Amino acid sequence: MTPPTGDPETVNQTNGNHTKPSPTREVRPALAVLFVCGAGLLLGAGAGSRVGESVRAPRWNVVLLMADTLRADHLSAYGYERETSPWLDRFAETEAVLFESAFSQAACTFPSVNSLLTSRYPQVFLGREDRSQGIPPEVPSLADLLRDEGYSTAAVSASPIVRATPSKHNPTAGFGRGFDTFHEDCHWRSASCVTRAALDRLEDLTEPFFLYLHYMDPHSLYALPADAEPRFSGPYEGLDYIEAGDPNPIEAALYKEKREPEVEERDIQHLVDLYDDSIRYMDRWWSVLVEELKSRGVWDRTIVLIVGDHGEELMERGHMGHCRTLSDAILRTPLVIRVPGVEGGRRVDGVVQNLDLVPTVLELLGVRGRGEELEGRSLVDAIHGEGLAPDERYTFAWQAWQRSVRDGRYKLVRGIGGGPPRLFDLTSDPLELKDVSEEHREILRRLGRRLVQWRRLHEGSREEAAKAGQEAMDQLKAVGYLQ
Repeated sequence: MTPPTGDPETVNQTNGNHTKPSPTREVRPALAVLFVCGAGLLLGAGAGSRVGESVRAPRWNVVLLMADTLRADHLSAYGYERETSPWLDRFAETEAVLFESAFSQAACTFPSVNSLLTSRYPQVFLGREDRSQGIPPEVPSLADLLRDEGYSTAAVSASPIVRATPSKHNPTAGFGRGFDTFHEDCHWRSASCVTRAALDRLEDLTEPFFLYLHYMDPHSLYALPADAEPRFSGPYEGLDYIEAGDPNPIEAALYKEKREPEVEERDIQHLVDLYDDSIRYMDRWWSVLVEELKSRGVWDRTIVLIVGDHGEELMERGHMGHCRTLSDAILRTPLVIRVPGVEGGRRVDGVVQNLDLVPTVLELLGVRGRGEELEGRSLVDAIHGEGLAPDERYTFAWQAWQRSVRDGRYKLVRGIGGGPPRLFDLTSDPLELKDVSEEHREILRRLGRRLVQWRRLHEGSREEAAKAGQEAMDQLKAVGYLQ
């Protein structure tokens, strides 16, 4: 399949705390691209075989797509009224298993990605003396585990946080361990850059391989690349920063200046339109990647997982951006998994966590060892149509001074520093606007006990937890990631 033309090059543009370059067109030959949104795994490969070569006992390769700032409820595959993800829709309907209720463990890229790649709760990564955002040497990541199994490992990251070398927003780097190569030239650039770089990496990888791809398209600024074809965003006349797709002045007003931002509904709608168009653009390049996998002859040996690190608030509850709240706009992320030989089109009910990705991959590959350190659970039975384990299931999340616990219907959010707990009935109140603590005291107590048990196990005292939360926020502000 011929990829879309017009690979956009970017020039850094800074308009507040989160910065993403503004797109311009780069003259460059169109290349076919390999990419898989998720983690593709190939079981049993002969060591050292070139991609696409015939081998006697092929093992599954692993290709993990991380979509930064992608909230599940803005994907048409998850029921969104706009067709933001036409390729993903078809993929989920025909070739993959979609998990309806998957949740992140944190509201920021750091430490959400750390948690997802290690199956460890966020608190493991906080309060380090060097203030590092990377994965500590003593915590094995998926890349470590697979390289130990003889996998060739590579990463392509557009993220300013998930890097092997220092950046403005991550001065200590720390995500390169376990990767043979870590490509960073797509820093803040669009899906076309990441997918083209992924194709270049594939040329050098031997099977079995692990390829990690980190996309930034839905992250602010919501500026579309030059080769994008807007579907939802039209002409806009108004505030310059809104036209540029920059929500940072709104965040500054809310969180730094402590005032209501001077914007109208049409301004917010334009940002939403650009956010949705960014998702559709990324989806367009996902399709190119999968077609290239098929053309290279590795599709039958590849598992694909599509994941997100966290979502994005778009003023539905008076908040903008991420790293601030534990609402479902932030925590509910996509999880779509394709396994060779497994019938597609299935949707799995029940609550799962991003923590579950690593145990799932390891079980699919038959990899053992270090499993006792993992805090998620394998979803392999659910992938094969046997449903989730019948045990009572709770998910937990961390953000600075807030902690949350949820079951299939209710979510409790509590501040470490005090203040009343807030309980939400997510079935009747998906926007989490009404506290139902008084109406459901027994549910409040049950979830409260679970949250206290979890916090004591992973954080120690309340004072220690509050200190770690403050240090994490100070750290992100110090590097200019937050106001």
